[in-house]
Amino acid sequence: SNLPQMLENLQANLAYYTRDDGCTLFASVSHFVPFPPEWFPSFMTVVTYIVGIIFLVSSFLLPTKWERMMAVCLTLVIVPSHSGYYCLLYLIPPIIAFLNETNHKYSDLLFLLSMLLIMHQLRGDLRDTLCNYQVAILIMTITLLVHSVLAIVRQLAPQKLNKEKFS
Repeated sequence: SNLPQMLENLQANLAYYTRDDGCTLFASVSHFVPFPPEWFPSFMTVVTYIVGIIFLVSSFLLPTKWERMMAVCLTLVIVPSHSGYYCLLYLIPPIIAFLNETNHKYSDLLFLLSMLLIMHQLRGDLRDTLCNYQVAILIMTITLLVHSVLAIVRQLAPQKLNKEKFS
């Protein structure tokens, strides 16, 4: 059986690819926390899974096609234990859908800014701190999280009102 070899390879893979590198939510937040406390990785793992669940649930409730696509694709980028820079290619379909959309909210400008940060890496000192894909992932995640929570609340609020009327 090759099971022991597979487990050994899995451990070597996880040891080689650190979690604070790449496109995951953990890596994006770690970019701004130079000396994280011991509890930080466990905390970020829980936060990442909660955000991923919210995105997947809201993917059925978000009002626009591009937001639904972004919820699923961004989950594919930020949730795995390691996610290379190439995984940002998963965001191309929702970006195209976003650009094809005719009606946008003001908060969509944050998505546009994030897309520009991903597509065009600036040169110079700002590149390592403010103008990179990890900042873009954080902006996208926070903005989409707000949109997702609002979509879930809007879906649950009418049900609560209907229950109160008939009680």
